[in-house]
Amino acid sequence: MFDCTNEIEIYDTCEFSIKKQKNTRFKKYFAKINGTDPVFGLRRHFLRYAKATSGWGQVKYEYGDIPDGVYETSVKYFQKDAEQPFMTDRKLCLIWEGDCFNYDYNRFSKKEILGFVDAFVSGCFQFSLLPDE
Repeated sequence: MFDCTNEIEIYDTCEFSIKKQKNTRFKKYFAKINGTDPVFGLRRHFLRYAKATSGWGQVKYEYGDIPDGVYETSVKYFQKDAEQPFMTDRKLCLIWEGDCFNYDYNRFSKKEILGFVDAFVSGCFQFSLLPDE
């Protein structure tokens, strides 16, 4: 079975850990969602990591302090020489008061995602707005 439990975690800094899989490669991104985009649907600001560490079965990317908000992660897995991914692990991450809540991206509509963004921007985000995991 292919294990892909790639998630954002907050310790001293924000970390994005990606599972390495034998005989595959991956491409990833971590982005803050800021609103709507006429082409892609959602406007994203792609973040750059400060440090990467490869360890036993994973690669950990450190991003430093990340402000509260709505984020998206994507990890596409490819066979060694393939052009198209055989699997994509995509998550919506809500970072609030030093905690990160990871959800399957497809769980939410565009309208719901933009509702979270609006709540953060207006300063009205509350713990009660978080869906059950």
